[in-house]
Amino acid sequence: MSEQSAGRRGVWRFSSVTPKENATPPDGRALAELARRQLGLVTTAQLRGFGLTPGGIAHRVRLASLHRVHRGVYAVGHAALSRDARFLAAVLAVGPDAVLSHRSAAALWELVERGPASVEVTTPGCARSRPGIHVHRVRRLDRLDRTREVGIPVTTVPRTLLDLADVLSEDRLRRVVREAYVRRRVDDRRLGAVVRRAHGAVGRAASPRCSPTGRRRRAASSRTASSTCSGRTDCRARR
Repeated sequence: MSEQSAGRRGVWRFSSVTPKENATPPDGRALAELARRQLGLVTTAQLRGFGLTPGGIAHRVRLASLHRVHRGVYAVGHAALSRDARFLAAVLAVGPDAVLSHRSAAALWELVERGPASVEVTTPGCARSRPGIHVHRVRRLDRLDRTREVGIPVTTVPRTLLDLADVLSEDRLRRVVREAYVRRRVDDRRLGAVVRRAHGAVGRAASPRCSPTGRRRRAASSRTASSTCSGRTDCRARR
C-alpha cells in the first residue's frame, strides 16, 4: 500500500486579508508541504503555528481554500478525501495520542475489505465519539502497540486483532486472524505479547466478552483455530 499524495490539491491559495483577519501571513510553501505529508490535511493548531488567526482561518474557509472535515481539522484546497485521508482526519480530530483502531485499522492493514462508516479511533484521552468518528477509550496504550502506516497512527496488527475481539463475531474474528497469518502480519509470539500487555488496560470491561480475560480467551481461541493456516496459501479457499 503506497501513501496517497495530496499532489496539486495541496497548493495553498492566498487572498488579501486585513491585519485583523490574519496578522501574520503564513508561509504558504511550508504549509502546503505539511498538508502534502498529511494527505492534504492540517489542524487548527498547525494553522495557528503558521501564523493564522481564527479570523484568518474562517476567511479561508469562506474562500474555499480550507474545507472543514472535523472540528479542528481541515482539508487544504479540496473537499474530496481519499479513504486514507478520512482515516487520518479522524485521528487528528481526536488528539495527538489517538490511533486508528478496530475495524478501520483492519481495513488499513488489508485484513478486511472495508471499515465501518464511522472511523474507529482509540485514545487514552477523554475524547468522545462524534459524527463520523467512533472513539474507543482505554486507560493506556503501550507504545509497542502503536505504529504508523502510510503516515497514519494506527494500532499494530496484533493489537488490532485483540481489539477486534470486542466488536466481531467469533466466526468473523477467526477469518480475520487467519488472514493476518496468511499475510504473515502476525505470529503466536507477537499475538501472545500484546494480550499480556493489554491486561488491565482495557477501558470497556463491564462484560465478560469485553474484559481482559474474555478478550484473551477469544484471541487465543481464534489464534488456535488459525494455527494450521500459518504460512499456508490455501487458507483463503477454506474460509
